[in-house]
Amino acid sequence: MPAAINAYKQRMSIEEMFRDCKKGGYDLEGTSLKENRLINMILLMTLAYSSAIFQGTELRKKQVQKYVSRRKKPKKKIS
Repeated sequence: MPAAINAYKQRMSIEEMFRDCKKGGYDLEGTSLKENRLINMILLMTLAYSSAIFQGTELRKKQVQKYVSRRKKPKKKIS
């Protein structure tokens, strides 16, 4: 695989992780935590995120990943 494609895949994985930590998932920005509470929240998120990655890896090995997906946002109603 060309180096550029491999680098792009790694970058996209990192972008997805950032999205999960921000508004797309854990909403770290919306917590307004500071100092020790922020550090504790980041540690907790790291454990939860790592667990999800490990579970996803196992599902991929079992070839059942098509049954698992990101939660879909409800569609906005236009009045």
